[in-house]
Amino acid sequence: GSHEPPGQNPAETTVAGATAIPESEVKNGNTPFAVTTDAPVTPIPGAPDCPNPNWSEEITEMAFTSATITVDQGGVALVVECTFAEPTSNGVVDRRDVSCQTF
Repeated sequence: GSHEPPGQNPAETTVAGATAIPESEVKNGNTPFAVTTDAPVTPIPGAPDCPNPNWSEEITEMAFTSATITVDQGGVALVVECTFAEPTSNGVVDRRDVSCQTF
């Protein structure tokens, strides 16, 4: 069809990213960091939520609902699972809006 279907739910996808933090930037066990993820695969292969093969799904923006942070220092890994109170928008995530659990 020529019109976008109303009320379509966002597709879920997983993306990954990594950044190295030099030891000199860690102060008292803390350091700010930012990670840029790889772009998601788009359009989504097979368009799983589309009603027929003439339609396609394309990711045009992303909001994150969770993150897994893995800190590897000399082969010793710390894994932290975080969930955001609201899906993220562009920019810094306020610490009051995220809850994390260490594994």
